[in-house]
Amino acid sequence: MRRRDLIVLIAASAAAPTSALADDSRVALAKAFPMLEPYLTVPAAERSRFYLVYRATRGKRPVSDARAAIVGPGGGAVPLSFDRSGFLTTRLPSLAQLKGDGALVMTGTPFKLIPEARCAIAPSTHIDAGELGAALAQANAAIARLAGPMASL
Repeated sequence: MRRRDLIVLIAASAAAPTSALADDSRVALAKAFPMLEPYLTVPAAERSRFYLVYRATRGKRPVSDARAAIVGPGGGAVPLSFDRSGFLTTRLPSLAQLKGDGALVMTGTPFKLIPEARCAIAPSTHIDAGELGAALAQANAAIARLAGPMASL
């Protein structure tokens, strides 16, 4: 091998993206999206005033460079997009996907998805207290329903 060919080979491997060299982490969807399955089992009318969002975190800090995809049993991948704060901006998996054999495949350094419940109220400088109270009452009722007998503890 000539010296020039060796230099070109080294330069090409150094210029290769690091994500191609990184290992992908694969996690079952039900495990990757904690609390999503119980949330989706609550009828839509009983969760119309609140919703779940997920944030990518690593070491309890938001991840700004999270990259992942939902991979189905057939191998088809649906890429997920995250904003700079680490919040998932695409649609969440369905109940059928959670119960299926799909997986979350994270590219690069692995991260965790942390759920956050939010009130379904339009952003405003003045929030209607009655609307906020109704959203909190609905969220508390859903939590009590999911917790069952453990809710009284």
